Amino acid sequence: MSYVELNIRSDYIEEFDKNKIVYQVFQVKPMFLIDNDGVLTNNAAYIIPDADEYLLAYLNSKLSWYMIHKYCSPIQNGYQLMASYFAKSLIYPAADDQKAPIIELVQKILADPDSPDVPRLEAEIDRLVYELYGLTEAEIAVIDGIK
Repeated sequence: MSYVELNIRSDYIEEFDKNKIVYQVFQVKPMFLIDNDGVLTNNAAYIIPDADEYLLAYLNSKLSWYMIHKYCSPIQNGYQLMASYFAKSLIYPAADDQKAPIIELVQKILADPDSPDVPRLEAEIDRLVYELYGLTEAEIAVIDGIK
């Protein structure tokens, strides 16, 4: 019997030890989370080596889901978030004073993700994101119509 040495090599292995955003490659709704525990993922999940709560808010917003719907490959009831397509989503470069209320809402959600207030807080994040992008009511209606 012979043994095969496993050589796990990654040019970015050190990124797993850092705080990061983790998401599944296949999604049926926005499911991005912050990992502060150095979790390793397999090839069914990707990482964004930045645990920025503003970015997390955007990625879980309805506007982000609309962009995923527009650019990513459809799968049964959802989308495949390949980096080459997913990266086309433009993220508004908000100033710190614009980010602050969004980050505050994210922190409330992260502090108690089972709270009955979470849907209201998520809706407020969506409203603030729409405001950043200067979306019209008609554009918001299109985005809100994406499932």
